[in-house]
Amino acid sequence: MKGITKFIKDTFNNTFAFGVYIISMHIVFLPYMARHLESTENARLLLFIMISNIVTLSLGSELGVLYQVRYQGGEDRQDFRRLSVKTNIVILVFMALVLYILKFSPVETLAFTTISVLTNIRFYYQGQLRREKQFISIGIGNLLYLIGIAGGIGVFARGFRGLWVSLLFAEILSNAYIFIKLGLIRPMKIKKTESFKGLRKSYLDLSFASLLTNFLTYADKLLILPLLGSLTMSAYYAGTALSKMLFLVVNPINGVLLSYLATNEFGDGKSVARKQININIIITVLTFVLSMPMTYVATYIFYNQFLAKVTSILIPLSILAAFSVSSSLLRVIFLRYSNMHYLKYINLLNIISFVILATLGAKYYNIQGFAYGVAISKFVLWFSLYLFLRKDLKQVN
Repeated sequence: MKGITKFIKDTFNNTFAFGVYIISMHIVFLPYMARHLESTENARLLLFIMISNIVTLSLGSELGVLYQVRYQGGEDRQDFRRLSVKTNIVILVFMALVLYILKFSPVETLAFTTISVLTNIRFYYQGQLRREKQFISIGIGNLLYLIGIAGGIGVFARGFRGLWVSLLFAEILSNAYIFIKLGLIRPMKIKKTESFKGLRKSYLDLSFASLLTNFLTYADKLLILPLLGSLTMSAYYAGTALSKMLFLVVNPINGVLLSYLATNEFGDGKSVARKQININIIITVLTFVLSMPMTYVATYIFYNQFLAKVTSILIPLSILAAFSVSSSLLRVIFLRYSNMHYLKYINLLNIISFVILATLGAKYYNIQGFAYGVAISKFVLWFSLYLFLRKDLKQVN
């Protein structure tokens, strides 16, 4: 009973922490910018955010997840620090090149590249804080992120029209707190240990699988831009913003659950996994039913200018939200009890179904066909995870 109470308390703290971040981005920053930018400028901002999220969630965030699962104490931390430094260099070069190709100005390229590196660092060290169950510290860091967003909006409102100012302020404040909290200001050795090669292989497998997952998470918003234009892209992004709200509940549970499964604090973690799989279909149905009215209300409040377009695709958006939530829950169990190697094949199948269905849907049925194509491809992801997990857990005694 004591373990369950602590789990609920940690989940609440992590929900608060993640909730502050969601409020910062999806209630304060993005709606404000959508109201005060032309559709083309807003599309450029969204384009950066999506590309940055794909790479930082795949690299920094997944290294944090691996830290939660694999870190055993001692000198292993040096291996994680080494991988973190190399990852930051990769992101620095990649984002600078991509932003140059997309014709962002030199100032924007420098600022947005810096933001991406800082985001990657923050995601990784939040994984360390979760491992140590310091969920309140994550919340404080995210509160500072919100303060940075608000300060940047204030600067923007006074005439400084840089798209990047709020995000840069937010990352500087939150990273400064994390560095102080974890004592990262002090120098630390980052030489290899004997376990580095095995850790690097696991990280490459996990990050590649995650790259495919995150690409699919944002690929619909990226693909809709050339297919249907910047205005439709902004409207579609507004409609899918609800899924971020739903993850206000799901992501914190996932983070805490992974921490507890990694240390077997629930006792038989496999029993917990089987129970979660059994109730996953119920979660899917409930999410679908709740997301339709919630999507409408959220769009009406925060993105009223896109309400007509979003209303026309409420059903496929609700299907998409339902299977996004349930797939995320299954993925946590998959990371703990199945072979990470198989994730890449599951995600490749998802990519193929997404590209074919979304493209054909947009061609013949405009935004409605596109939305249904994306929703069906998300079902393919969920069904693949579900089948693999049922098979793998049956083989475990």
